[in-house]
Amino acid sequence: MAAKMLREFVEDMKRNGFVAQALERHRIAGASVAPLE
Repeated sequence: MAAKMLREFVEDMKRNGFVAQALERHRIAGASVAPLE
């Protein structure tokens, strides 16, 4: 159950652009957001 909730949270963060924005904001070069499951 916890794993499912965590997976859903991460997918939501990727979907709403938070992860991509964080990579940009912290100037993480060469990293990309994994595709949604």
